Amino acid sequence: MEALTDYAIWEIVLLLVSVLVTIYLYYVSKFSYWKSRGVVTPKPVPVFGNFLMGMLQKQSPGQIVQRVYNAGPGEPYVGFYIFGRPAIVIRDPSIIKHVLVKDFNIFADRHVSTSKNDTLGSQNLFMLHGEPWKYLRVKLSPTFTSGRMKKMFPMVAVCARQLVDYLLDHSGEKDPVEVKETTAKYATDVISSCAFGIESNSLKDPNAEFREFGRKVFNFTRYRTLEVLGIFFVPSLMSFINGSFFTRKTTKFLRKVFWDTISYREKNRITREDFLDLLIQLKNKGHVDSEEKEDENVLNEEKSSSLFEFKGDNLVAQPALFFTAGFETNATTLSFTLYELALQPHIQKRLRAEIAEIMDKSNGTPTYEDVFGMKYLGMVVSETLRKYPPLPLLDRICLQDYKVPERNLIIEKNTPVYIALLGLHRDPEYYPDPELYDPERFTEENKRLQKPYTYLPFGDGPHNCIGLRFGLMSVKTGLVHILSQFEVKPCKETPIPLVLSTRSSVLASVSGIPLTFIRSKAQTL
Repeated sequence: MEALTDYAIWEIVLLLVSVLVTIYLYYVSKFSYWKSRGVVTPKPVPVFGNFLMGMLQKQSPGQIVQRVYNAGPGEPYVGFYIFGRPAIVIRDPSIIKHVLVKDFNIFADRHVSTSKNDTLGSQNLFMLHGEPWKYLRVKLSPTFTSGRMKKMFPMVAVCARQLVDYLLDHSGEKDPVEVKETTAKYATDVISSCAFGIESNSLKDPNAEFREFGRKVFNFTRYRTLEVLGIFFVPSLMSFINGSFFTRKTTKFLRKVFWDTISYREKNRITREDFLDLLIQLKNKGHVDSEEKEDENVLNEEKSSSLFEFKGDNLVAQPALFFTAGFETNATTLSFTLYELALQPHIQKRLRAEIAEIMDKSNGTPTYEDVFGMKYLGMVVSETLRKYPPLPLLDRICLQDYKVPERNLIIEKNTPVYIALLGLHRDPEYYPDPELYDPERFTEENKRLQKPYTYLPFGDGPHNCIGLRFGLMSVKTGLVHILSQFEVKPCKETPIPLVLSTRSSVLASVSGIPLTFIRSKAQTL
């Protein structure tokens, strides 16, 4: 009996060893995919591929693709593995141009996706694919023209003045301000005003609902971090696990705010020249009033409207995206800029001088043209977006087998394709001393010398960020009003150097950014 028992134990051991060896050999064969094609690849880990650090939450999505980018200096591209699935990071700017622009039809869809049950998450412009995306993009584009931005500018300026009032009440040499949270409140007020047409009062009310739900969307708990990693890298899994970008509570809140506001406006015939007004036009007419005549080949109304209808959650999904994509990216860009200006007073001094001149000429009420006409302000914000691109990666899916121009490589259909903005923007080949914050990189002369497709904070091509003008308006207006009133300095609690979060999908600091705001002696406002 004892011999039989020993025999059974050895059988189990041999079976387990056989299973482990089989799994190991399976992944070894899987991980030979790029090597057999002559593509450099960082060494993968069995089962996880090059995704282990992400699963351990030691690298954010942007840092994952940056690490892959950095593994192949001088290479046109670097292969890697999402578990066992081959994916590729494009390094060569000329190939990046093909992916984003020249061969857009082959890379027309983003890889990112969420569960169809998450209607606000799946039916917005960022997540949609194919013809529905194309139709929606054309319909929404007129809402983000410079003319529309000029009409929204007064709403943003009101929020910027409220931000100054907040800083006046909360600042002092001995009272540092937590900039990360403060700029998030400002950005929330801007977005809620322009996208939902309501005053969220985040700067006035510490328990403001909009700010509370914004915190929940970007509260990267361990589970939430894994869920977002799935959305960016393993979207096919989202339908099986019912993964979502918006929680049920957030969806319920945004629906109620949206439809209550629309009902009130339509009942009282109120127009406000904001994003919500334009969505009401799309709901009622199917187009925006100022919309130019559309290409019939692009927009066959009968066909397209059956693919995407402006009603229900399809409508709510658009301001929901505007809210989540807008407030966090604008807030982090503004907070990173203030951080760098605090550490480099000579840059801040020059910028404040430019702002003071404009404030003097405009009697303290700068216009849209004034804000966008400030050259040094533009250089400063551009440098922030270089060093800290808000969404630090671009993703695409290859829709058919693709021969890379002038290279002996075919990217096979359904291969995920990534562009590492952190890698590009901090590559010393394109930006010497890349960790140095230097707005002089963006003088007119230096911009002409800049290699194309090495600076992509808003992407490029048909999938570029539709809200880039709005984002720049929000950040620049906030900076103008803050720096017209305050000098910004580091305090003993200011983190130096800044450590980036390994969980957030948007580039963010791992901790707060406390800074000191000192009231200017010469007050413009």
